[in-house]
Amino acid sequence: MDQRPALQTSPVLHRHKREWLWNNLYVEEERPTYFQYYLGKLKSTKSGDRTHYVIEGEGANTIFKVDEKGDIFVTERLDREVKSKYHLSAKLVDTSNKLVEKVEDFVILVTDINDNDPVFTKSFNASIKERSKRGTKVIEVTATDADDPTTANGELDYKLLEGGDFFNIDSTTGIITTKYENLDRETQSSYVVVVQAQDLRGLKQGGTATTSVSIAVSDINDNIATFTKSSYVFRVKEDMKRGQRIDTMVLEDRDEIQNKDPIFTIAPSSDIFEMERSQIKDGNLMLKKGLDYEPRAATHSLCM
Repeated sequence: MDQRPALQTSPVLHRHKREWLWNNLYVEEERPTYFQYYLGKLKSTKSGDRTHYVIEGEGANTIFKVDEKGDIFVTERLDREVKSKYHLSAKLVDTSNKLVEKVEDFVILVTDINDNDPVFTKSFNASIKERSKRGTKVIEVTATDADDPTTANGELDYKLLEGGDFFNIDSTTGIITTKYENLDRETQSSYVVVVQAQDLRGLKQGGTATTSVSIAVSDINDNIATFTKSSYVFRVKEDMKRGQRIDTMVLEDRDEIQNKDPIFTIAPSSDIFEMERSQIKDGNLMLKKGLDYEPRAATHSLCM
């Protein structure tokens, strides 16, 4: 049984100056088709009792049908994300199928509804140097939405559900930036930020998706190295060979080892002792030349 509205608001496709004037026909996706749904009408000044309309092309006579009056119907539920447009042609023929009106092409467009939620298709990890300036870009997170991106159905709005104390996010681009300049790796070395993407431009009835972003705070050399003791006492045998290590003076530095970069100096300058960096960047006190024990020179006081 055919079902059509009492007032036909769909476009009428008619002939003008021996040519068809075509408008695109539109059908909303996922529309139930318990009955045939009326799309529009073909019309020609040459139509009559002994002529009928024929359509050909994608979905012709299966998904789309035309009756003898030129009324076009859709008979199946359509999905815009599977196929968004159908290219067809129409012609007017007589009872012997002889062409009465030349063939003209037209398109049936499947319009979008908000039947898909946003999706984050990958995980997100980022790093940011501690003490970075306010507004420094950390990472851009993006979600996808199978709905039409030219409509609100496919336009996404981003916001932070967690992590807003330290980071901001651009609601349109999904770019995460630092909120302040106080990120300190030695206080907190990583953060987890939860991002929500919502279609319908963020309206509450829009579909949503969430993802977690792991942000590592990388180290800079922003801490001063100090010796673990305020003073050291070393005993050196008189027969110790030059170039030998007397002992190691351990340094304490809250920065990571790659940023532990001490420079050692001895005051007053000494021609007997010198400092070298160990492999883990502590200080090795080295014997620069052989010792000659004399009562007046048995003790050496050095500042590092």
